[in-house]
Amino acid sequence: MVQGSPAARPRPSRVVDTHQIGTEGMLVSLSADAAECRTLADVNGLVRIESLQADMELRREGRTGIHVTGTVRARITQTCVVTLDDFVTDLAEPVDVHFLPEREAAARAAEAARLAASPSDAGRVADDLPDAMVDGKIDLASVMAEFLALGLDPYPRKPGAAFVELAPAAGEPEVSPFAALARLKSERPN
Repeated sequence: MVQGSPAARPRPSRVVDTHQIGTEGMLVSLSADAAECRTLADVNGLVRIESLQADMELRREGRTGIHVTGTVRARITQTCVVTLDDFVTDLAEPVDVHFLPEREAAARAAEAARLAASPSDAGRVADDLPDAMVDGKIDLASVMAEFLALGLDPYPRKPGAAFVELAPAAGEPEVSPFAALARLKSERPN
C-alpha cells in the first residue's frame, strides 16, 4: 500500500497500532510491492530492487516502549564504482530499534543533548536514542526502508572488481603527483 500522490514520491507504509501488541509480542512479515521497490530504488540510488521484505518481532519494553527486532532482506542491483557494471547482490540487514511515545523520546533526546553539552557528562551520552512512535503507532515499512538504506554499501564493488592503478609505460619515469605539482610551480612566472 502506498499513500500520497505519485508526485510526492511516496514511501511504503505499514502502520501497526502498538495497543494491539500483547504481552507475548507480535510477529510481522511484510514485502514491498513493485511500485514501492521502484520508489525505494530511486531514493537510494539503486538500479533496481528486485525484492524487499522484512520479518520483525515487536515486544513490549517497560510500560510504554516497544522493541522491534528482525531482519530486512533484499535483492538489489547496484552499479560498481570500479567497473561501472551493474551487478545483483543480496542484502540481509539486522533490525534492532526501540520506540517510545513522542513525549518520552523527545525527553530522552533533550537529556542526551544536555549531556553532550556538559564536559563532565560527555562519556554518558547514549549513542542509540529511541525512535518516537506517533499517536501510539509505528510504521514498519519506514523501519524496513531505513534498515535497507543502512545496509547499503556506499561504494559498491562487483565481486572480483579491483581498482588497478596504471603503471608508467616501459622506459618512462614514474612521476608522483607532488613532483608534477612542484614542476608546475617552478614553471609559473613570479
